[in-house]
Amino acid sequence: MFNGEKLVELRLLHGFSRLELAEKLELTEQAIWQFETNKTEPKLSPTQFSLARLFNVDLSYFDEETSPSYVKAGSIAFRNADITSKRTIKIQEAYLNKAHEIIKYLESFLISPDWIFFDLVQELKSQESESLDMEALASKARKMLAISEDNSDILYKLELSGIN
Repeated sequence: MFNGEKLVELRLLHGFSRLELAEKLELTEQAIWQFETNKTEPKLSPTQFSLARLFNVDLSYFDEETSPSYVKAGSIAFRNADITSKRTIKIQEAYLNKAHEIIKYLESFLISPDWIFFDLVQELKSQESESLDMEALASKARKMLAISEDNSDILYKLELSGIN
């Protein structure tokens, strides 16, 4: 089933008003509004094909569920509250929500390192670190992070521990 919110999202991301999109597709602005509000569904051909071609997406894109909104328009501010700024805010909201969606998707493929460094800090804090001299602290850190005696792998081990 056609999801009009996906059309709104794409229209905003491409910076089109309803009228501009209607002109590009040789439709009425009313027809675009009806598609966006799910009052009517665009005919599978040629309108949906035209939309998919214009926005460079698969036809199935318009059938996808709408992602939750992470950024609200109220958290985007400009100096003016005129009509132009309101349109800009809607466009920025669409951009930020889409960027968040893409980042979340990409993060699902990341494997975060073991945060050994933070464990080391907590362990050193829990001990009476004042009683340990600098050499003893360094030795303990080297052992916990599995750093070689000559420190040749210190950067690699620090990165593995969660420091970038």
